[in-house]
Amino acid sequence: MCSSDLNIGLSVLGLIPFAGSIFDMTKEVMRDLREYRKEQEKSGGKNSADTVVIELFQSFSSLAAENPFVLFVDDAQWLDPDSVRFLQYLQSIEQPLPFSIVIALEKSVAEKSNTPVINWLSSVSSERVIALAPFDIDAVRACMRDAFPGRSAFGGLDEWLLRRTSGVPLIVHEYLSYFRSRSPFREDGTPDTEVLASQSIPATLQSLLSKNIESLSEADTN
Repeated sequence: MCSSDLNIGLSVLGLIPFAGSIFDMTKEVMRDLREYRKEQEKSGGKNSADTVVIELFQSFSSLAAENPFVLFVDDAQWLDPDSVRFLQYLQSIEQPLPFSIVIALEKSVAEKSNTPVINWLSSVSSERVIALAPFDIDAVRACMRDAFPGRSAFGGLDEWLLRRTSGVPLIVHEYLSYFRSRSPFREDGTPDTEVLASQSIPATLQSLLSKNIESLSEADTN
């Protein structure tokens, strides 16, 4: 067993039990896989990519034998070819797997820039795929009622929010988180049009997340 092979197992076994460490686990495993591939290529391995996929599967299976788990992968429209190859390998296994992987992706983005992901998606059985439609105005209003309890009318803020977010649930949620700490309403309860027209309101999801993070304590931010 080479050093990188051992590192892969340690990364998975050491980090995956902690729900908050999934992102850290992914970074560590991908780093170890890159090192593993380099060593395999140096040793003359002709199928190093396939070997990495099998080793990763064995690591996941060993962990799941003790603690079954579900791994959620977001923004999968950016998956690299090796990750897609791993998913294809899972599909080729006939017996039930001891773990589950949930993939979330924006299909329109993948269609433009990630052919391997789209090719893989086309091979997935239709009953395993759930297409989530954007929020409509009623769904936006339901979220707003949760964010602003006791309020039944929004004076056009609901339509503004739908236009600003295109009904994407995550962005709706982040704007409502932003407005909970920076109320868009006047004292009389009507929407403050000056606030809504202000350039200070983040225009992108990335800047919106950054603003929301600024309101957290240092411990929560970390």
